[in-house]
Amino acid sequence: MSAGNKEAISIEGSESSSSSYQDELCCMIEGTRMFASFSRYDIEIIAHYATTVEIESGETLFSEGEKGRQMYLVTKGSIKILKDSGGETKSLFTVQQGHTLGEMSLFDNLPYSASAVAAQDSNLVSISYSNFDQLAQEHPFLGFNILKRIARLMSLRLRHTTGALVDHID
Repeated sequence: MSAGNKEAISIEGSESSSSSYQDELCCMIEGTRMFASFSRYDIEIIAHYATTVEIESGETLFSEGEKGRQMYLVTKGSIKILKDSGGETKSLFTVQQGHTLGEMSLFDNLPYSASAVAAQDSNLVSISYSNFDQLAQEHPFLGFNILKRIARLMSLRLRHTTGALVDHID
């Protein structure tokens, strides 16, 4: 079973523990490039819809072909993206701390197109499709701003991929 199917890490206990967990979660979210310029108020809202995941080096976060419904923010460590190609596993790139992965799964309801494996012990923030949908319904302007960020990120990645493909063809 991949880490994406594990239950999220949560802190049980007093309200102060919960408050401390929420503060830590907010700091983790603020530390990512996608949300760095969002207001603290917006970060606190996002944190209510997010969970944390801890995985050890070598552990699979999700596998190619697995149904994906989560976006992840890497807050510590790094995640290798691997693709099966004719029975051979190829390393495509590594997602470093502060960056995101799995964003497309919030939109297309298709299986993950590659596998994600922890390159080192890693902490992530996860936002599920259902939680993002609820956030967007309850806070439409914030949901719209997140969608704009994701669309921009996907556009930049597509431009990079197109450039790499052209370089490869030449």
